[in-house]
This record gives sequence, structure tokens and C-alpha cells, in this order.
Amino acid sequence: MHWLQPTTLASTAGEGSSSFFRKAPAVPREEVRRQQEQEEEEARLKQEQAQAAEEARSKEEEARLKQEEARLKQEQSEARRKQSEAEQKVRLQQAEEEARRKEEEAAHLKEEQEAEARRKQAEAAEEARRKQADEAEQRARGPENGGKKRKAAAQLVPENAGTERHTSRKCLTPEEAKLERRQKLPRAKNLVTSTSQRVRSRPRRGDRNRELELHANSSVWSGLEFCRNLSPHTALRVFAIT
Repeated sequence: MHWLQPTTLASTAGEGSSSFFRKAPAVPREEVRRQQEQEEEEARLKQEQAQAAEEARSKEEEARLKQEEARLKQEQSEARRKQSEAEQKVRLQQAEEEARRKEEEAAHLKEEQEAEARRKQAEAAEEARRKQADEAEQRARGPENGGKKRKAAAQLVPENAGTERHTSRKCLTPEEAKLERRQKLPRAKNLVTSTSQRVRSRPRRGDRNRELELHANSSVWSGLEFCRNLSPHTALRVFAIT
């Protein structure tokens, strides 16, 4: 397509009577192709720049996400470490309390054992002291009371005592048996035969051996009164023991 360009006044004046419009010069094809290539290149460059910017933004976002993930992992690791330290501290405190409780129990048990040992030792010492006192009192009282009584009773025991049969003995009344025993056996000192005599002859408080002796004598004589078939030998032995 040709363009019509108006002529200037100078050209009109110089050229004379030429027409007012004339044809425009034609544009070369090479120039058009080069211009198109330039436009395409610019568009490609813009597209590459936009793509590069997008890739850069994507990389930055990825780096930021990785950094955030690393930070979260570090925080979680720190939290787990603190929790582990707290649990370990609690376990250590519990172990210390358990050890202290066991030590207290062991000390308490040891104190109880020591107290029990001291109590048993005191009881043993008291028992030994009491036995020594009883033995000393027996030794002090023996020759006067028990020694003479046992010696006299032993002298009255016949050689064949305990070998004879007693089934053929005649039955005696309690009064006859008492009279026969009094004739054969030596009479003990302070012998108690009745409740009134036991009350009147009660020993003073604390004389335990004397109480036992009186009780044994009264029990023996009371038993002998109602035992009709008791042999003299057995009666003498019982009397000697008491």
C-alpha cells in the first residue's frame, strides 16, 4: 500500500505544476524481519526474566521453609532435652528419698534390736541376780531347816523301802493315819495344818521362799491325810523333798 505525502511549498514552487500528493517509499522486508526478531527476543528475555524471578522466589520460599523446619526441630529437641532432664531429676530425687527412707528404717530397726538386746540383757542379769540371791538364801537357810530335815528323813528310810507290796495293808481312818505319821516322822518346824494357822503364821511380805515352804508343807500334809494307801517310804521321800 502506498502512502500519499503532501509536497512542501518549496518543492511545489521549484517543480512547477506537479501534483499535490505523491507515493511514499516502500519499507524493506529485511527491516521488517529484523524488527520482528527483535520484538520476539525482547519477549523471550522478559519471559526468561519472569521465570528466573519466579524460580528465585521459589528457592527463597524453600530456603525459608527449610530454615523454619530446622528451627522447629531444634525447639522440639530442646523441649525433649529439658523434659528428659526434668524426668531424670525427678527420678534422682525419688531415688534419694527412697535411699533416705531405707536408711531411716534400717536405723529404726537397729535401735529396736539394740533396745531388745538391752532389755533381754537386763532381764538375764535380773534373773541371774535373783537366782544368786535365792541360792544364797537357800545356802544360808539350808543347814538349819532343810538340811537337818532331809538328813533325819533319810535316816528313817529302811533299806528295802519301796520294794514291799502295799495291797495287803489295812485301811486306816484319817485320824489313825495322821497319828501313825506323827509317830514315825519327825515334826517339821512351823508346820501349817489348817487355814487359821496359815493366816496366823503368814510370813512377812517379800519372804517368797518361806511362803513356798509353808505352802508345800501344808499341801503335802493335806494330801497325806486323804491318801490311805501311801507307803511310809513315799511319805518320807515327799517330806524330804519339801
